Parts: sequence; C-alpha cells; structure tokens
Amino acid sequence: MKTLEDVIKTIGSERKLFPQANASQGAAGQAGAIPPSGDANIDKLIQQGQARLDALTGKK
Repeated sequence: MKTLEDVIKTIGSERKLFPQANASQGAAGQAGAIPPSGDANIDKLIQQGQARLDALTGKK
C-alpha cells in the first residue's frame, strides 16, 4: 500500500513528465488543473477532486 508521501512523489514526477498538463486553465481555474470537459456534472467532480488533491499536497 502506498503512503501519502509516495503518492505526492508520483504526482510530482508526473507533472515533470507532462509539463503541458500544467499550462492550461482547468475546471478548478488553476494552472495544471484538468481542462473543462463541457459537461457540468463531470466538471464539478473534477473540480472537487482537484480541490482534494490540492488540500493533500498543501497547494492553494
């Protein structure tokens, strides 16, 4: 089972591998967020997930 620290390291390495994902404004209105899907329900779920991820990583 992965620890939270392992997950954060994995996320950090993925951001280094895929820098183009960091440049767009997404559902959460932040650089690096997932781009909007066009479906309000999906965008809301993405935004909630991004907020949880940001809370775990200490990002605002």
